[in-house]
Order: sequence, then structure tokens, then C-alpha cells
Amino acid sequence: RNPVKMPPQDSLSMPASSAPNHQDCARRWAAHSLPGFIESFGLEKIQQIGALIGDCCHLGSAYMLCQKAEADQWSLDEAVELAYKKLDEAFKKKVKTDDITDGKGTAKIQIRSMLNEFSRSLMPKVRPRHVELSLIYQYSEYTKVPCQIDLIEEEGYIATIHDHKFGSHCGPYFSQFGLYKCGLEKKKWFKGEVGKLLLNFIERPRVKKSGWKQAELDQINLDLDACVRAGLKQVEEAERETKLFRETGDLWSFNPNPNSKYCDQRLCRAWGSGACDQWIDMKGVLESEQ
Repeated sequence: RNPVKMPPQDSLSMPASSAPNHQDCARRWAAHSLPGFIESFGLEKIQQIGALIGDCCHLGSAYMLCQKAEADQWSLDEAVELAYKKLDEAFKKKVKTDDITDGKGTAKIQIRSMLNEFSRSLMPKVRPRHVELSLIYQYSEYTKVPCQIDLIEEEGYIATIHDHKFGSHCGPYFSQFGLYKCGLEKKKWFKGEVGKLLLNFIERPRVKKSGWKQAELDQINLDLDACVRAGLKQVEEAERETKLFRETGDLWSFNPNPNSKYCDQRLCRAWGSGACDQWIDMKGVLESEQ
């Protein structure tokens, strides 16, 4: 095939938050995160309800953390209202719901429930030093890695990086954390070292079930070396794959993973499109066998 049209700049911007997606399926990563690839195949950009709720909860949690940093107190109600405004604005456009969240009303119940758990479990014990810190990790002359770190605590010259996840399940985020660590320690203004990487997971509840309860926050301490190795490996491979794709236009520059749990019409833009031929319509297969 002829090479597809790609951006003229000879560079790659790979957000650290996209690294776990690349590790799971490089083709899905390109379909969601690589400018030029997305447009070339006419892939539809639709807001997924799970990602939207996560964004809303991140906004609310950041608001509470900033309040605590400034005044050592916070307002859950104000944080929830701010999150609701973001949700309402997003629903003016197309939002794809799922089996856990069937609409905006359910989403609002879930947002309040998760932010309440965040306020109850994490807020009393954290000491925010930086909230939603943006920085760029320059991996190479070709590749930069934008990082958006949810929370940093510091004790002496030792920093703890937090990342909050509000979702239906907790995945492996080693590579994302590893790139955060690399990015922070490369900054000239940062004089210490990262001593701890903490994943704060709050499950999105199935509020339509009778007797539902919000699961408690689960805090996971990730291994520093494992995270750094995973992060650097993903950037190395993404850089190589992107260069090859821009030279050849070959889709197989990005290896697909049809065994991924995200290989689903609802979760991957490439599914069923000209950008990938490795998917199977399992629902259709099962129905044909009945």
C-alpha cells in the first residue's frame, strides 16, 4: 500500500498515560494516540463513558487536593458540582455508554460515590506538594513524553508519585508510572528522587444493582525498577514503529493484539475499520452457532 499522509514534523509525542495501551496493543495505541494515523483512516472520535467519568473524577479529586494544599480543608460538594459541569458539557456531544453506565443520570451517581470514597479514604492522610503537575520527558531528539502527574508528595528529598484511577477494573499501569518517574527525575528543578509509586484505584460501581455498595479505595505500591523498564521499553518500540510506519505506510508497523480484552467494537476505534483486520465479531459468531 502507498504510505498514508502523516504530519510533516519529524517527531513523536507519546503521552505517558498512553504507554499501557501500547503495551497491550500497539495498533490500538496508534488508532487512539497517533495523529495522522487516526485521520488517515477516518477513525471516529467518540467519548467513551468510562473515560469521561474518569476525567470528571480526576477534576473533582484535583479540586479537593488543591483546596487541602492551600487551606488544609476541602469541599466534597464543590468538587462534585465541578465534575458534574464537565459531564454535562461532554453530553452535549456524542457519548458512548456501556453496560455499567447507561446514561448521564447513572454517571452522576457514580461520580459522587467515587469522589466521596476518595474524600473519605485518601484526602485525610495525603500532603499535596504538586497537583496535576504537567511536564515533558524528552526521551530522544525524536520523541517527547508529556506527563500529567495527579499528585506528588515530598518528604525531605524523597517524592511519592500518585496516580488515581476511577474505572470498572484496575489494570497494569507500570509503564505510565515509570515514565512519570523518569520525567520528574530529569527536571533540573527537582533535587531529590522518586521513592514510591502509588496507584489509587476506585471502582466504578454498578449502581443499577440492588444493594450496591461503593468499593473502598485500593492503594497499590508499584515496583520502581519494573515501572521504569516497562515505560522505557514502550517508548523505544513506539518510536521505532512510528518511524517505520511514516516511511512505509505499513499497518503491520504496529502489531495488533486480538487477544486483548479491549479488542471490542465499543473500546477500539480500529475495530472493524481499514486500520485493522485482526478482530472477530464474537457476538456474531456466537449467534450463528445457536
